[in-house]
Amino acid sequence: IAKQRVLMASVWATIVLMFVNVDKNVDFRVSRTEYESQATVMVELAKANAARLWASFTYLGQETLHRSHYLLLMGQADIPTLRTLIRDRFDYVEETFNASNPNRDDRVTEAEFVNWLDTEYGIDDEVSMLLWMSIDNLDVGYVKIHRYVALGFGRLAGVSLVGFRSFLQSIYETRAEAVSAIDTDQDEKVSRQEFQSFVVFIGLSSENAESLLSALCHNSLVPSSALLPRQLDAITFDVQLPAIRTLIRSEYASSEALEQAADIDGDGKILAAEWTEFARLLRVDPESAARTFARLDVSQEGSLPIRVLQLFGDDLSQCDYRQLVEPEFGTFTSALRDADTDGDLRLTSAELAFQAESLCINESK
Repeated sequence: IAKQRVLMASVWATIVLMFVNVDKNVDFRVSRTEYESQATVMVELAKANAARLWASFTYLGQETLHRSHYLLLMGQADIPTLRTLIRDRFDYVEETFNASNPNRDDRVTEAEFVNWLDTEYGIDDEVSMLLWMSIDNLDVGYVKIHRYVALGFGRLAGVSLVGFRSFLQSIYETRAEAVSAIDTDQDEKVSRQEFQSFVVFIGLSSENAESLLSALCHNSLVPSSALLPRQLDAITFDVQLPAIRTLIRSEYASSEALEQAADIDGDGKILAAEWTEFARLLRVDPESAARTFARLDVSQEGSLPIRVLQLFGDDLSQCDYRQLVEPEFGTFTSALRDADTDGDLRLTSAELAFQAESLCINESK
């Protein structure tokens, strides 16, 4: 194919003109007949040679080549052309990433990418290496899925709160970086509108943005209100018990499902190792898991009774509420003062309900 490109360039000044010549029925695709006719008549390849080349381009058994496929084969090595080819075959970015990632780890290497284009599209090293230079813009030898997202190699499917958290962690190194990316006006607050715009910007739907806000228990009646620190914790890195509660409630529909996930061996208690593994599924790092385990293990026995999980359910006691708010506010008194929004030193049920809502506690509770 590299030699054919040289011959083709001696006949046509641009790759686009090559395509115009081959696309006889103007359907923006190239059939086998059209390709072999151009190759044999215009650059005088043997018919058997043209047939072998065609077979190498159509590993997937397709009857025609997409316009972008032909342009890449002929040397148009740019990201927009590759993006068009990818999206002709793949809908979601996860599909593209998995197709080019044979060992199913968290990254696509240069070798994997080059081999993928060669094996499935017949695109040679010369073109694929030029493409890789644009993809691996940091020149580290590999890319993770967020780079595919940024390049538009498919759209994102709807994600859960835990999935969204995992996605942000794959892009940003710290909570501050993630929050800064969402906070477009850089006022150190993330409004509901900013969050929605960011979610749509990375390829998710506005409906998914609303479902994520709902999972965060953000007050939909106050569109201009900013996401609280505990809600930002739940989608980024640092977590205290309130953010753990939010993540758990978004992921587990029943107390039974929660107990089965946390109490791995089913012995009625949760060991530190079990809690760490459970937290890992919520994309909580081991250090944060150890910190929250220590706060829950008030008797310092090295294990948690299964009843501790009620802290993350609907059947909360006043002591549970205290345990939830103290990590963020320092003391229960400070939490109550925060809830006293009008500062009259009296706490109404409406004020308490407003504070509790962002902890995913409904008004009646």
